[in-house]
Amino acid sequence: MGGGLHHRRAANAVLGLTELQMNKVHNYGTVCDNQLRTLEHLGVFKINWADEVRSAMREELKAKGKSDKEIDAYMDKQTRTRDQRQPVPTSMLVFAPEKYRKLVDPYDPKNDLTLRARSYLHSNCAQCHVEAGGGNAQIDLEFTTALDKTKILDVKPQHHTFNLPDARLIAPGHPERSVLLHRMSHRREGYMPPLATSMVDREAVEMLREWIRQLPKKSK
Repeated sequence: MGGGLHHRRAANAVLGLTELQMNKVHNYGTVCDNQLRTLEHLGVFKINWADEVRSAMREELKAKGKSDKEIDAYMDKQTRTRDQRQPVPTSMLVFAPEKYRKLVDPYDPKNDLTLRARSYLHSNCAQCHVEAGGGNAQIDLEFTTALDKTKILDVKPQHHTFNLPDARLIAPGHPERSVLLHRMSHRREGYMPPLATSMVDREAVEMLREWIRQLPKKSK
């Protein structure tokens, strides 16, 4: 699964991993542990915010015309107050990893089918298909987006319907009418994802087909 790498406008151009992707157990050779917990133990998530505050205070005082001597005296007074506890670095990992959301293995049938489908779509599609993600569709396949807010259920395609009967992006209960599934099921015109792939992920296609089949059909 390759999801979590985001460098689109939606992620403020950050190229990095997300907690959803990293929140899993990894085999480090001598021990297996949660990746977030391991990074926390190594100090990767620690922020020395006190130094950042001091630097900001210095810049503010300098902008007000204070001399270096005056700034040093002011900073010394602020940071050496009698009996004041010195600030310590703060961790970005506020809660234990178990408290954060995480993707599931979409190929493991023991996992919930909807979580498997959403994890797969997040990993393979959400790099572009989120708000401001760069894709020219309106859908939002981010794992944390509520399913009814993804704009994929019973929505008419903006682009090609591939001659599917009464086509929808995802037609609940009807895989044969679902354009999203069709795009993943071949490597001809309009296939998805459109790069770095030459083979259909048959196992994933069948998983998504079953997920769409069991989605509640639209009541008439």
